[in-house]
Amino acid sequence: MNANTRCIAHLEAGGLLLTQDLRQARILRRLHDRAQVTAGRKVWPSAQVLPLDAWLVLEWEKASADRRALPGILPAVALRWLWWRQAARDAPGLLDPADLGARARTSWLRLRAHGGDLEKLGRWPLTRDQQAFLGWAQAVEAELRSREGCDSGDLARLLVETEALPLAGPPVLIAGFRRLAPAVRSLFAEMSAGGRPVERLEPGPGIGDCRRYAARDPDSERQAMLAWLRERLERSPGGIHAVIVPDLDQSRGTLERALASALQPELELPLGGRDERVFDLAGGHALASQPIVDVALAALACAAGPVDWTVASRLLRNERLAAAQAERAARIAADLFLRKQQGQVRVTGGMLARQASQEGASVFAGALRAATALLTGPASRGAGAWAEAFGACLAAWGWPGETPLGSREFQAARRFRELLRELASLASVAPDLDADQALGELRRLAAAPFQPESGEPAVLVLDAYEDPGLHLDSLWVAGLSASFWPRPVAVDPLLPIEIQRQLGMPGVTPEDCVAEARAIIGRWQSQSAALVLSWPLSENDTEVDGSPLLPAAAPMLDLSPSLPSRERLAFGAASFEPVPDAAAAPIAAALVPGGARVLELQSQCAFRAFAELRLGAAPLEEPQPGFDRRLRGIVLHRALQTLWSELGTQQVLAGLDDDARETRVAAAVEEAIAAAVPAGIGARTAALEVDWQRRAIGGLLDLDLARAPFTVVETERALSLPIGGLELRLRVDRVDLVGDDRIVIDYKTGKLPNSAWRGARMEAPQLPLYAVLHPGRPTGIAFAGVGAAGAKYVGVSRDGEAIAGVQPAAKFPLTEDRETGFEWPVLIAHWHAWLARLAEDFAAGRVEVNPKLGADTCRYCHLGALCRVEPASPGDAVEESADDE
Repeated sequence: MNANTRCIAHLEAGGLLLTQDLRQARILRRLHDRAQVTAGRKVWPSAQVLPLDAWLVLEWEKASADRRALPGILPAVALRWLWWRQAARDAPGLLDPADLGARARTSWLRLRAHGGDLEKLGRWPLTRDQQAFLGWAQAVEAELRSREGCDSGDLARLLVETEALPLAGPPVLIAGFRRLAPAVRSLFAEMSAGGRPVERLEPGPGIGDCRRYAARDPDSERQAMLAWLRERLERSPGGIHAVIVPDLDQSRGTLERALASALQPELELPLGGRDERVFDLAGGHALASQPIVDVALAALACAAGPVDWTVASRLLRNERLAAAQAERAARIAADLFLRKQQGQVRVTGGMLARQASQEGASVFAGALRAATALLTGPASRGAGAWAEAFGACLAAWGWPGETPLGSREFQAARRFRELLRELASLASVAPDLDADQALGELRRLAAAPFQPESGEPAVLVLDAYEDPGLHLDSLWVAGLSASFWPRPVAVDPLLPIEIQRQLGMPGVTPEDCVAEARAIIGRWQSQSAALVLSWPLSENDTEVDGSPLLPAAAPMLDLSPSLPSRERLAFGAASFEPVPDAAAAPIAAALVPGGARVLELQSQCAFRAFAELRLGAAPLEEPQPGFDRRLRGIVLHRALQTLWSELGTQQVLAGLDDDARETRVAAAVEEAIAAAVPAGIGARTAALEVDWQRRAIGGLLDLDLARAPFTVVETERALSLPIGGLELRLRVDRVDLVGDDRIVIDYKTGKLPNSAWRGARMEAPQLPLYAVLHPGRPTGIAFAGVGAAGAKYVGVSRDGEAIAGVQPAAKFPLTEDRETGFEWPVLIAHWHAWLARLAEDFAAGRVEVNPKLGADTCRYCHLGALCRVEPASPGDAVEESADDE
């Protein structure tokens, strides 16, 4: 009789079955019900199957109902708060005292479960961390006594100590525990002595088929495991199959997709039934990562105070708030406005509501105002008051929306509502919280793993080398290399090693680790009809050996050829079909937006120019904190325009002393910042930018003082000029008259391009365009590189004598082959022909994908999803936009 049959027989006899976790309890309850259906029964008593920790809580509550003096169980959130508070008080500089508090509670529960106490702990020489733990534990124990409370993890010991033994009830069968804690063993021994039968389910000798498998690497091991699992599932679709993957947390996403592809390819289809999977993974992603919970937390944060613009953007675009479909267009318009607010990365609820209302999203604006009002009031409140306010706030938002919820969404929303009740239970230990503390505690609760129920999965994916507690039709255990199995010695750093060894805590000696590993392998062999123990021969380019504890007598697994994957079948069935290039419709209007950027994009790639400027496929903007490059450029241009409009000539500039010049520069910068900078920029940030602008402009003026005499004849002049069938709107930063030469100058705060004006597809056609079309017939063009570290001119002119750093036309490498020797009129003629050709191609609708520099050009493009050449790389530098209208 295998373990499952023994458990079902015990349940049919009216016994109580205790399991190690909820997963095992659900499966055994399902097997019991299936057995009743097979036996032809239509009605039967519910199976009494409970996880051990849940049963202990029930028994303590029964005992407390009869004996009022017994301490009450404090909620888990309250216990976590007590430990967190002790750790935070003792070490205020910790980044995450809540995590340290949770570790300390675990150590305390281990100590209590193994018969240790704090008084004996203090007699040992302790490290500094152990001394801190001792102080925290003593303070928590004292607080528990003062509150007449207890920890649910300590109930097995308390039931014995208070003589509240659960003696009345059906016989107990314990399944799935290879090693019970001493406190639990003592409880069951006392129950047996008191007359209540308690039996441990011990598996028999291994009788299944055990095989070993050595894979080339972890990927090959996973592929072999999935192929074997698919074969076993086809052979026994009603059985229970399992795999143990020790690094499940790191590979969860990859393994989940691989399981779907191998076992249920239909899940990868757009309308696949994603909630009815034949496999189930242990643990899960954080509840807060579920979209429906993420938007709830974002909605609460927005109502409570300023939020990052990304949070506000998610709220505007989310479908789980009131009137999301009806106001879709208006909310998108508000989102686009939000993205254009340079330097404004924090958004207040009032600002967001006003903008949503202006765009026509009145329901969104009203919901936000109502939600904000519900959280407005006393700064400090009890946890219960905050939980009630948060629930009302979500109702004001219309969460979880008007569209029906899927199974996964429904379960996530239900669990989040339960968290609000758990937050309210914090009131017993934290009577006063501010909004940030309450919301932070709710986020911590939502960080717990969430695994929705999904029918009756046939494949279980486990995450630890433990006794599964069930008889399995198939079991594959992966990753059994010598470095992982047996598990290394794991000593609790908060408890003295001598105490841990004296109390017999598991895993604290090498001998115990080896014995435990051998015992668990024995459990795997006895509780699975087919068992595969596998390991990779190579990990991270390093050769590894299999565990020496694997049974040497077990033969190696001979896998049958695996079926081809969906990707391989799709690739093999693909046929190449030539698609002729077809030009888009010619542009209807002669005046096109974009200015010189039209020709710049056409030069880089014709498809990008068409997609951005004719289809409007521009990248979504993202405001950056402080002064981004564009905002810095706007301030610089306005300040220099103001400055040179007042000065006019180098002679006037030279007539100013240092103090007067600095005063002029400071006034121009202050005026430009006042006009261009949004209100959200802080005073300190603005002061730093003023300093940068003053130093940058001062450096350029120092350079201008060293030049030959000149007059500034134009600043920020707007022009509308024709070329190649297009009418382009241009804006010239500055034109200097040096003798008979007119030099067009363009300010640059970023890196100056090395080959900006070379070849038919030049990198930066803006200045050559000015040279060709400007009615003043300039005889030179130049970039004025401006920065806090210094300034310089780079350009080309008729004779190269106008400005230092501007080379003569005869030495300018005009072509891609770096040909020189061309006079200025010849340069103008080539530039005109090349630029006219670019304009004609754009006007004619030339849209082929032809990046100038291949991957280097595509690296800065956001259209990879459309042209399929190469997507933009995250973190690449943002291109500097042209100064044209």
